[in-house]
Amino acid sequence: MKIVILAGGKSTRLGDIAKTVSKPFVKIDKESIIEKLIHLFNKYEFQDFIVCCDPRVKLAKKTVNKALKKKNNIKFINTGKNSSTLKRIFKIKNFLDNNSFILVYGDGIADLNIKKLLNSHKKSKKPISMTCYPFTPDKGLLKFSKNIEFYEKSPIKNYWVNIGFFVVNQSLIKMINNKNLPFEEEIVQKYIKKNKVNYFKHKGLWQCLDNPKEYQILKSLFKKKAFGL
Repeated sequence: MKIVILAGGKSTRLGDIAKTVSKPFVKIDKESIIEKLIHLFNKYEFQDFIVCCDPRVKLAKKTVNKALKKKNNIKFINTGKNSSTLKRIFKIKNFLDNNSFILVYGDGIADLNIKKLLNSHKKSKKPISMTCYPFTPDKGLLKFSKNIEFYEKSPIKNYWVNIGFFVVNQSLIKMINNKNLPFEEEIVQKYIKKNKVNYFKHKGLWQCLDNPKEYQILKSLFKKKAFGL
């Protein structure tokens, strides 16, 4: 099974931190998120990767540890400067060989049990699985209703976020087109409405990289080896 990592984008919210490469390739402590993702999948014996880059593909490739590149089969593909997630996947369709694949956002890392995710997907018999994580607001949140509810940076019951670890069946590959739209909008939303999405709930550790504050959080987590990688 191939692992497709979405790793393009301008990363403007990171400022100078992501001046030369996109977020997944930014060094955090000694490694980048992309390297941590490769370690995660290696842990479950996956070694076949397709990395959807922007035009800075040569620079991005240089940031990945030589030992990791030697150990794994990693294809770094230029999928365009302003491509949507759907368009990036479309541009690497020929490498998928009409087989099911795992799709991952390259700007986040989790201590995810890939084996449990795949078992959940298989058991569900649904064409796509989405990994979800409890939603915790980064500010105090008020809900005005019959009874006012206040959430002070704590998880909100029954609210989850998509953290970008998908399992996609081969039956969906024909649905991936060249439209410059988000994969989530063009594919996932349609299948949610058809009740054809399996939701895998991850309650461990997850952190994405969207801004300088999260860069510092990840730096601390990486130093502590918090993800077990």
